[in-house]
Amino acid sequence: MTTVLVTTPTLLKYSYKLTGVVPFPFTTSKPTKISQVVSHIWPIFFCLYFISIYLFYTSVNNETKIFSYINFLVYHWNVLYMVVYVVMLHKRSTKVKKLLTEISKIQLITNNNSKSNERYVRIIQIVTLVCLLVTFLLRNIPLTYTIYFMYPCTISTFDNLFINDVLNEFCNKFKTINRKFENIVAKFGTSESDFNIEIIQKLSHHHYNLVSLVLEMIKQFEITLIVAITQTFIVMVDSVYTVTFLIFNKRVLTFHFGCNLFFVHYAICWLFNLIRKFSETQEETNKAGSYVHCIWNKYSLRGNIEKKMRYLELVSLRLLNTKVNFTASGCFNLDWTLLQTIIAGVTTYWVILVQFPN
Repeated sequence: MTTVLVTTPTLLKYSYKLTGVVPFPFTTSKPTKISQVVSHIWPIFFCLYFISIYLFYTSVNNETKIFSYINFLVYHWNVLYMVVYVVMLHKRSTKVKKLLTEISKIQLITNNNSKSNERYVRIIQIVTLVCLLVTFLLRNIPLTYTIYFMYPCTISTFDNLFINDVLNEFCNKFKTINRKFENIVAKFGTSESDFNIEIIQKLSHHHYNLVSLVLEMIKQFEITLIVAITQTFIVMVDSVYTVTFLIFNKRVLTFHFGCNLFFVHYAICWLFNLIRKFSETQEETNKAGSYVHCIWNKYSLRGNIEKKMRYLELVSLRLLNTKVNFTASGCFNLDWTLLQTIIAGVTTYWVILVQFPN
């Protein structure tokens, strides 16, 4: 029996299945009755969402001036995200399950020290989502309005957490490989038995296979990531501009002001969590080549040119040439430069929008 995402809490796995983020079973064994029932509930929520679209548009008040254009873009991009997500969820399901199974077959003893950090990150993001939902419920907002805005946020949150769990599987294995390479570097020279070319060969093969798998895995999420990040950017521009408008009009102590602040906080947490894991995984992926190069340098200082040295040079060059740079279909890098770009973009659009009459 093969189990995928072993480090993911069971409750979170059921949340993935309930929201439709993971429509496939987490094990190759026969799924339980609860799992079968939960996995068939998520289409109901999607149907309710698309019904709420019609009800929302027939009841929403038309706004004037610049707010009407901004909200028009927010509303329609919201719908676009959900449509794209449903389509890509169907397309990627089988491939993601296959890739996760292949990852689990790579036997490496991983360190679970980062498990507590991941738990705190999950808690922060889910609490942020719950606070946003409570903000809507306390104000007695119409149900169609709440579903229209909150369901995409819920899907986006759990999809983000699922991507983090997947990347965490890769990151832990890359950390294990790097730790073993680091131990070889530290022990090199103490005794000849500490230097085993077969161990380096095996680790380099694991590294190569993991790099191929992680690049293929990211391809499955590229389209939804582009749409989701663009959606988050639009929401941030809308919320920041609205907050500024309310401050200048001395309407700070209003529900509208607090709700937009929560949206900004939610968007920042969402982006930070996404970029943090991509950056960490990319950094761990690219470390291995440096360790093998260090071993090769130490071995070359002995002055003996032999097969081991030539092989180390070959492995080092191969690892250095397989350095990865995670991108979303080449549109933008999935690292900390993306956060800087979004902040700069939000600031630029905010400066432009405040020039228009309200």
